[in-house]
Amino acid sequence: MHASTAKRNSPTAETGHCVVCGTEGSSRHDFICADCGDPLSVTLYCHRCERRLSLNEDAAFAFLADNGYEFDDLRGLVLKVTCCSRCMGDDERSDLSIYRIRFGPEASTS
Repeated sequence: MHASTAKRNSPTAETGHCVVCGTEGSSRHDFICADCGDPLSVTLYCHRCERRLSLNEDAAFAFLADNGYEFDDLRGLVLKVTCCSRCMGDDERSDLSIYRIRFGPEASTS
């Protein structure tokens, strides 16, 4: 076995990835990359076609309500769907995962 292979397979050498699109990072921690999320707006990401959309507040509230969710503050939300209206077949359903980017003093819990 080559030393480089052993290092790659070592648990301490694993790298984190974007939990939305899967892009590999430079540290061991998972993250949300800058392409997939904006802490000040709402981003929709399609896993199948890799489409990213920045949603305006009205569209985001409507989309979330259609899926049974209600948020007071939409800033920093990342909505990951398994397929979107552009790539979804007629009889398909899409699964939704919701992530939130938080930073600064508003992110701390007391």
